[in-house]
Amino acid sequence: MRLLNFRTIAAWSALACTATAHAGLTYEARVGGGASDNITRVATDEVDETMAVVGLDLDWQEQTRRIDARVLTNLSYVDYLQNTYEGDFVGTGDADLTFGIVPDRFLWHVEDNFGQGRGDPFQPVSPANRENINYFTTGPDLQLHFGSQTSMLIFGRYSLSDYELTPSDGERTAAGLGLYRQLSAASRIGLNAMRDESKFDNPLSPEYDRTSAYVSYDVTQGRTRIAAQLGYTDLEFDNGASDSGPLIDVRITRDVSASSTLSVSASQKFTDAAEALQDITSGQQDPGGGLTATSIPYEGRDFGVDWHFARQRTDITLGALFEKDDYVTGTQMDLERQTYTAIFTRRLRPTFGVTLDVRYFTEDFPNANLDADNLGAALRLNWQVGRAIGLRLDVEYYDRDTEDPAGGYQENRAMLYVTWSGGTPGGAGAR
Repeated sequence: MRLLNFRTIAAWSALACTATAHAGLTYEARVGGGASDNITRVATDEVDETMAVVGLDLDWQEQTRRIDARVLTNLSYVDYLQNTYEGDFVGTGDADLTFGIVPDRFLWHVEDNFGQGRGDPFQPVSPANRENINYFTTGPDLQLHFGSQTSMLIFGRYSLSDYELTPSDGERTAAGLGLYRQLSAASRIGLNAMRDESKFDNPLSPEYDRTSAYVSYDVTQGRTRIAAQLGYTDLEFDNGASDSGPLIDVRITRDVSASSTLSVSASQKFTDAAEALQDITSGQQDPGGGLTATSIPYEGRDFGVDWHFARQRTDITLGALFEKDDYVTGTQMDLERQTYTAIFTRRLRPTFGVTLDVRYFTEDFPNANLDADNLGAALRLNWQVGRAIGLRLDVEYYDRDTEDPAGGYQENRAMLYVTWSGGTPGGAGAR
């Protein structure tokens, strides 16, 4: 079973080699185990399973004159002790490195994104209906400056997508340029153009070229930050078919107060499952739930709102995300999805905290005549036994309802971990 390939290990090793004693780092390593009363996630004939787990949550970042790097992981290796399934990795990992060969002039970019997708989008996410996806990207950036306010970026990228099971492996080559004007110390506008070519190992997968042109605008004004891209994308397939549509990516963040932040985002663009991993924050993906493991491109539209509150011993996150994916071919996979998230954390004592994490989402496959309502709830208790050692208990509940009773399930889990955590100043959130 292919889990992490050589390119993935090489990219992450290169990032690790750039680490210094001054790098910002927070981490939690964990080892433990637990039990599920329905590991196969079926409506009848449920299967009990016990699991042993080793995991790592890590946020590492380094920023110097020549290096700008960030690594985020929320990864676990799960071993199924009753051998219902083979052991596998679950979670997400993101590694991003920009190396200044000639600082501010000639840069080299390396990025690797790891996550999961569903092989069959109409069935529940389970170890039998989940596979690992990896997306590796590298290439140069050439930055040219014309005076103090005008600059140009010329870049090239080579990307490789690897699917653990689905025959969708492929490669993408891209080139583009951007012309930017600094309007003020806090704002910049740009004209951008990019073209890429996607090819696949499977001769049945349609190969295509994608051309995009857009205007970008970035501004930081007081407590408000805006990043926007508006333009148009055209797809041309080798078989003569074509498709096109608007390119929209707008993200607005407002510091409502010293304790709370409100974020609004909207996007519309052509992408695929592997490339979409770049837009998923590590730890925020429901493993396998949000992506379908296929190389077929789709036009994704989404609108999201998030509110985060943090003060003293209390953290609250509330979010809503509305998504609509329209596939260029294989339209039976077209999906409309609504996700609502509520996370509440309270530190009852300096060494003891509790987290309630509730996620509810609906899925509508209009061309497959299938609807599903999904609920996931987790209660987590964290006890810091010593300076670095802790205990963590997770009690989880999952429920899926569909019009077809065979497509629903209920599952209860309980997991107990011993944790080892630490960090250095400038860790998570320093950048």
